[in-house]
Amino acid sequence: MKQPKLAIRALAHTDSTSRAGIKSLTALAILGAFASAASAQDSLPITISGFGTGAITRTNTDQAEFSRVRQPSGAGKDFRTGVDSDFGIQATAKYDDNLSFTAQGLVLKRGETDAYTGTLAWAFGKYKINDEFSVRLGRIAAPIYMISDVRNVGYANTMLRPPTEMYAQVPMDSIDGGDVLYQHAFGDSTLSAQLAAGTTKSTTPGTVANVGIVAAQVSLENGPFTYRLARSQANVSIHNPGLDQLAGAVRAAGLGVSDQLQLVDFKATFTAVGLLMDYQNILVQTEYGKRKSVSRLVPDTTSWYLMLGYR
Repeated sequence: MKQPKLAIRALAHTDSTSRAGIKSLTALAILGAFASAASAQDSLPITISGFGTGAITRTNTDQAEFSRVRQPSGAGKDFRTGVDSDFGIQATAKYDDNLSFTAQGLVLKRGETDAYTGTLAWAFGKYKINDEFSVRLGRIAAPIYMISDVRNVGYANTMLRPPTEMYAQVPMDSIDGGDVLYQHAFGDSTLSAQLAAGTTKSTTPGTVANVGIVAAQVSLENGPFTYRLARSQANVSIHNPGLDQLAGAVRAAGLGVSDQLQLVDFKATFTAVGLLMDYQNILVQTEYGKRKSVSRLVPDTTSWYLMLGYR
C-alpha cells in the first residue's frame, strides 16, 4: 500500500467552510497532533503520515464550471477554495510483525450540501499470513483504478488533477469488506494481485447508489515499467427521483424497453488497463477504462488518458 506524501502547494483562507467542516478538520488536526506525540514514544509503534492541498481556483466563465467527482458545483468566475483543497491524515499501528491497524481521515468539499465534510476513508486491520499473502478486513480503498490509493491526495499527484473523464466512471473511493493481497518476486519482476469484495454507498447530487462489488487486479513491475489489469463486477441499486419517474412512466405506457430500465439490483462491470513508465527523466502514465451496465439508465462509457512528463 502506497503511503501518501505531505504536499502543500499554497495556503488560502476558506470562505465557505461549514461548521461541520470546521469540526471535522479540527478533529483530524487534533488526532494528528496526538498521534504524532504518541509515536514519538518508542513504546508505541504508531506511524503517522498525511497530505494536504490548500488551493484557490477560478475560471473566466460561469457557463461551464469544472468540478471534481461528486461535487455539485466547481470552479467559476469567483475565487473558490473548495474545488481542489483537501486534508488527510493516516495512522498505522503495528501490533506485531504480522498484525497492523490503519485508519485514514479525509476532509474535502463534496456531497449534496456542497460543504467541507470529514469522512473515514480507510479503517482496516491487516494480517500478514506469510511473505506473499496478506488479508485485510474493514474499510479499504476500492481497487478500481491504477491510482485508487492516492487519487485523493491532491497536489501530491503528478497531475494537477486526475482526469475526471476517467475517474468519474465509477464514483466510489472505498468499500466495506475485505481483500486478499499477493506479492511475489520473479527475478527483476514483481507480481502483485488483489481480490476484494464488499459493499458501499455512493452519493452524488440527486442520486444514491447502493453497490455490492467484487473486484480483482493484477500488476507486474519490471524495471521502470508497471503494467496493470483490473476487473470489477457489481450489483447496483439506484435511487434518483428523476430516473424513478422516467422508469415508472415507461412501464405505465407499456413500452417494450421497460425491462431495460432497471434501477434495482442490476449488474454492471468495469474493466481497466494501465501502464506506467518512470525511466530517468521521462514519465509516462496512461489508463483505459470501460464501464458496462445492463440498465440503459446507466449508460456504457469508455474513457482513456495519456500523460507525458519530463523532469
